[in-house]
Amino acid sequence: MMLPVAAAGMVSKRIVTSLIMKRGYRRVLVVNTVLVGLTMASFSITSAEQPLWLRLVQLAFLGGVNSIQFTAMNMLTLKDFGTGGASSDNSFFSLVQMLSMSLGVMIAGAVLATFTGILPKVTATNSLPAFHATFLCFGIVTVASACVDLCAVRAGDPCCKDKVGRSVGSALPRALPSRLSLLVT
Repeated sequence: MMLPVAAAGMVSKRIVTSLIMKRGYRRVLVVNTVLVGLTMASFSITSAEQPLWLRLVQLAFLGGVNSIQFTAMNMLTLKDFGTGGASSDNSFFSLVQMLSMSLGVMIAGAVLATFTGILPKVTATNSLPAFHATFLCFGIVTVASACVDLCAVRAGDPCCKDKVGRSVGSALPRALPSRLSLLVT
């Protein structure tokens, strides 16, 4: 079942560079964050009767949008560093991503345990409603985070500006395309 996730992740890595160059970091990250949230929330409507092909499409889409998200965040984070420290910078960023995912799994487990305790239809043999509620909860939180980010940019939040005063992600620096090809491959 994980093959569609991995395959879609590999395919989507090929389009990230051109997508960011055409649309900009901010737009790609905000739209993709909404897509990640909606995809997570879509797992709240799965059932045993769901056709296998539909579940595979759902997993493939999740793999694609997750891959775009990680690659775009990696590019955005590392774009200002010189090539001299690229390897150590990338290793450190990967460590931070792994730590974040570990914390996310821990929090998801706590939310799942909470829903297991408070939902009336959850039993030892039927925990699916708790999983549905957890997926929906995390999907909503993810979409909300994209909305907060979008509102901050539109409101002119100084945290969303670079050193020169431009919106972060509004345009791709001219020297970056060579760096992007190194990160995507």
